[in-house]
Amino acid sequence: MQRKQHNVVRWSLIVGTAVALLLLVAACGGDDGSEPVAEVENVEAAVPDTAVVVSPVPETAVSPTPLPTNQPPPTPTAVPTETAPPTPTPLPTPIPTLPPRPAPLYVNGIPPELIIVMPEEVVQNSRQIFAKGQGLGRNSLRFSTAGDSIAQTPQYLTWFDDPEQYNLGEFAYLQPVIDAFAGSFAHQGEAMRDGLNTTAVLDPTWANKDECEPNETPLACEIRVYNPSVMLVLFGTNDWSDTFQENMREVVEYTIEQGVIPVIVTKANRVEGSNNYRNIIMRELAAEYQVPLWDFDRIAETIPNRGVDEDQAHMTIINLADYTHPATIMRGYGLHNITALMALDSLLRDVIWADVNGNR
Repeated sequence: MQRKQHNVVRWSLIVGTAVALLLLVAACGGDDGSEPVAEVENVEAAVPDTAVVVSPVPETAVSPTPLPTNQPPPTPTAVPTETAPPTPTPLPTPIPTLPPRPAPLYVNGIPPELIIVMPEEVVQNSRQIFAKGQGLGRNSLRFSTAGDSIAQTPQYLTWFDDPEQYNLGEFAYLQPVIDAFAGSFAHQGEAMRDGLNTTAVLDPTWANKDECEPNETPLACEIRVYNPSVMLVLFGTNDWSDTFQENMREVVEYTIEQGVIPVIVTKANRVEGSNNYRNIIMRELAAEYQVPLWDFDRIAETIPNRGVDEDQAHMTIINLADYTHPATIMRGYGLHNITALMALDSLLRDVIWADVNGNR
């Protein structure tokens, strides 16, 4: 019923619209004699039973899809810069002022300048090596030893890292040296081993695999691991004469390149024969490279059997480093150890702490 009413209304609207259009045409002067009623009938016949009303689609403004904007280029990945060298180990603040040297303190009648050979040109060159080492981050108050069984023993310097084991007596002026280098005296480094010689210290197969890197020599390993500023070089007992000079030269050159001051140490024994050939080579190399010479061979002449034990290779031992007893410096290691302190004292005064102690 509702649908029929809806259709009637719809048709009424359509017919009314058609009539209005015909009247409008007629009013505009249509005089062609056409039949208006017939036009209405034709309109009615033209309308289908079901009319589809098309609603006007509103014009909705559609924003155009924006074109992609230019994206900023990605930030380039930073190229890593070279690793800065280690920061130099700072000297203690304030730096201690060393007591004046005795004027002079002879050892068994030998003046110190014949035992520790450091003329002015050696001092100046040592300062340059030390300065290079500080730029590489070397620890200014550490020393290492490259050596054989003469060095790898508790008799060698270890007393000075235990205050209860030594009494300096008349050598008390050397106490600041012990304080400055504390820890290095008992240090058993990677370049110190029984049977070691100048060939082996440059051979990676002799290196400690637990501490050293692949293809790293014992000498290079010790410098990297312990990072000293001074290297005491004690070789010659286990070496062969035909390779000794060449190998010693390489040890000295490598040490200098690493900013470590090599101190060449002559030996007391005569294992190569009476010609003392290896000690002569060491003195010549020290002069050539202008590096410190600790000429223990020279002072060893003042004690029985040059301080050499019955095996004619190693030195006679001491029971305690008590320098209030004259017998202490009449033994190989007793004399060796106190002159080692003298060598380190010269480096401390004239090179490492030279500015503070007025020695520049």
